[in-house]
Amino acid sequence: MSGLRKYHTKSRNGCTNCKSRRVKCNLHYPQCNNCVRRNEYCSFRRFLWCSSSKGRSVEEQVEEHIGFNGYLSQGIIPPSISKRQPSSFPNESVLDTELLCHFISSCASSLALVPNAQFIWESEIPLHRIDSPFLSQAIMALSALHISYLQPPDTLRYDVAARKHFHKATSQFRSVVREITNENCISIFGFSLIVVMFQLRISTDAIAGPLVEDHQCIAGLDVIHALRTAWGLTPSLGPRLMKTRLRGLFSEGRDLDEQGILDLNHQEALSRLEMLNFSTVKSESSQIACVRALSALRYWCAFMGRRVSIWFHVVWWPAAITEDFLQLLRNKEPIALAIYSLWLADMRAMPTKWFTAGWAEGTLALVVDSLELEWRERVERVLIPVS
Repeated sequence: MSGLRKYHTKSRNGCTNCKSRRVKCNLHYPQCNNCVRRNEYCSFRRFLWCSSSKGRSVEEQVEEHIGFNGYLSQGIIPPSISKRQPSSFPNESVLDTELLCHFISSCASSLALVPNAQFIWESEIPLHRIDSPFLSQAIMALSALHISYLQPPDTLRYDVAARKHFHKATSQFRSVVREITNENCISIFGFSLIVVMFQLRISTDAIAGPLVEDHQCIAGLDVIHALRTAWGLTPSLGPRLMKTRLRGLFSEGRDLDEQGILDLNHQEALSRLEMLNFSTVKSESSQIACVRALSALRYWCAFMGRRVSIWFHVVWWPAAITEDFLQLLRNKEPIALAIYSLWLADMRAMPTKWFTAGWAEGTLALVVDSLELEWRERVERVLIPVS
C-alpha cells in the first residue's frame, strides 16, 4: 500500500554519519551514498597508515581503514589514500619509514592548534607529501624532532635525523618550487607551518645549533623570520587554498575579539614603552620604526593578544613590523628589544604544544638578560602590569 513506511534492516556496520541520522548505510567503500549526496566526510575514507603489528607490508598498512570518531567538522572531505604511497620514494631508509609512520601514528595528532584543523595534519599533509619531496623531508624532520622531545634512549640519533631532513627540506624547496599553483599550494602551506614549528622547538632546544643560514644572535629571531616568511606567502596561497578542502577553516574568519578593548594593564605597559621611545631614542627613523611597531602591537594586544589561539594570532605582529624595526632588533637596540619583550610576554598565552612548550618564557628571559642593567630594569618595570 502506498504511504506505508518502508522498513529496512539496520546496517550495524554503517558509517558514523548514517548511524547518527539513523538511516540505512549502503556500506559502499570508500564513501557511502548518503555521505556523497550530503558532501560529508565518510568514516570509510579514513585509513591507518602505520600499524604497531610487525611483519606487515607497507601496502597492507596503508590499506587498513579505521572508523571515524568526530575527526572532522562537517563539510570538509579529505580524499582517500591511494596505493601509490608504498612506491613513492623507493630509496627511503628504515629510519625514514619509522619517521613517516611516527608522524601518522603520533606526531600528526599533536600539531593542530584548534581541533577543527586536525584533519590538515592527519590527512591532507600526508597525502600531499607523495608528490612533494620537500614536504616529505619536512615531515620526517618534524617527526624526528617529536621523537627526540619524547626522550627515547637514543635521542641524539633523532636530533641528527631532524637536522639532516630539515636541511634537505629547505634545500629542495628552494630548488624545486618556482611558483605557487593550485597543485602545490597545500604542500607549501604545510611546509611553511612545519618550518615555523621546527624553529619554535629548536629555538629553546639546548643541544640544537643554528639551522638557518642567516642565524641571528637575538633569541627567537629565527622564529620571527619564519613567521614573516609564512605570512609573505599568504597573498598567493590564500585564494588557492580557498579552492581546496581547507576552505572551511579560512571561511570561518580570523577569530578576533569583536570589541578590541585594550585592558588597563596593557595600556600602562604600552604607554611606558612609548615614553621610553621618545625619551631615549635619538634617531628619528628609529623612533618612527618603533612607533609603527608599537601601533601594531597595540592593535594586536586589543584584538588578539588576550587569547592567542590560532596561527593568524601568532603570525600577525611579526608580519606587521617593518624591516627597519627588524634591523633594530638585529642591532640589539634596547627599545626594540623592550617592545619585542612585551609581545613575548603575551605569547605565553599561546596553546601549549610540544613545539611551543617553554618557547615564549625562555625567549623572553634570554632577551631581557641580554640587556644592560639599566634597560633590564626598565623592561622589567614595563612588564610588571602584564606579568
